[in-house]
Amino acid sequence: MARRKTTRGLTWSHCGKRFVPPSSSTASACRRIMGGQRSTIEQHPWMVAMMLDSAQACGGSLVAEDWIVTAAHCFDSTLDRLRWRVVAGNDMPSKAVNTTGVSAIWRHPQYKSNIASLESGPCDYDVALVKLEKSVATTPKTVPICLVPRDTPRDLKRDCYVAGWGRRSFGGEQSLALREVQVHMVPRELCNSANSYGGVIHERALCAGPREGGCGPCQFDSGGPLACSEGGLWYMYGIVSYGVGCGVANKFGVYSNMYELTDWVRDTISRHEPNLAQNQNKASLL
Repeated sequence: MARRKTTRGLTWSHCGKRFVPPSSSTASACRRIMGGQRSTIEQHPWMVAMMLDSAQACGGSLVAEDWIVTAAHCFDSTLDRLRWRVVAGNDMPSKAVNTTGVSAIWRHPQYKSNIASLESGPCDYDVALVKLEKSVATTPKTVPICLVPRDTPRDLKRDCYVAGWGRRSFGGEQSLALREVQVHMVPRELCNSANSYGGVIHERALCAGPREGGCGPCQFDSGGPLACSEGGLWYMYGIVSYGVGCGVANKFGVYSNMYELTDWVRDTISRHEPNLAQNQNKASLL
């Protein structure tokens, strides 16, 4: 079955394709976003920077030419769309000349913040959709990531990457250039162990990273995708949500679980662009 064009011209045959492999594919050591492996936007062409008052605040994923998926907690400080702009197709968003305005923001209606502390309860339904004021042209630097198919097996051995412009160390300097880290998902039982998160990781979250720590997302990487390969394409399996410190042993990175939350993304898009949502479903199931 051939993938069709959407009514707005986006061809889903290129969803999840990148033209340059990730840098870390040849690295033997664990590299950290927080000060380790430099990357390029061509290696993560779905990555966008969410700019709040001209400063990079979160990451996000291009899922269509004018739709972004990110973390709901990125908007805890403000939902005022006029204060937000998006940079796509740029390794160094702080120096970008061209930015795109935001026309609407939707957070999951059941979103629960853990802004006070993890002890007050874990973040839940941490996913948001952003509608752009204008479309992003498809180029080798701007390619949508695929949504997780509903029937995808939960394989913990997938090849997964996280990228972003977050801090190089906890409380340290924020990276101006895009960086990446390779991680692997871990069983929920391990992440819920007594010396890890002690039982607070629910079904709408998943964990990834090495048990010994030393690498993973950090502050300002929130909202970026946990991108995993399957059959030569890249899918958004998670969204950077929270963690304890950055790269702390036994404290894995916690991600919004897109196995459980992708239906909300599809349904929300469907209410506003039915034809686009229909083609998303077809593309992700092929």
